[in-house]
Amino acid sequence: MEYWGNEAYRATRAEAREARKRGDRKRDRFLGRVALEIAKRTDFEPGLDTATRYLEEQAPYEPGPAIARPNDATLH
Repeated sequence: MEYWGNEAYRATRAEAREARKRGDRKRDRFLGRVALEIAKRTDFEPGLDTATRYLEEQAPYEPGPAIARPNDATLH
């Protein structure tokens, strides 16, 4: 964590992927547990992208009125 700083989680996950590609399941599992521990210590929620984490830190979202669309309408 000292070497990678804020990128420690991503670097660990990348190394775990490389181990998985090489077929080194033992190292892959170990690095997966290390990544989860890094996530716990840095308040990083695995699986959420930056935009989602940013939005969750903002004020609670108040949904607006629902917009009715015809069943055959597309959203392009």
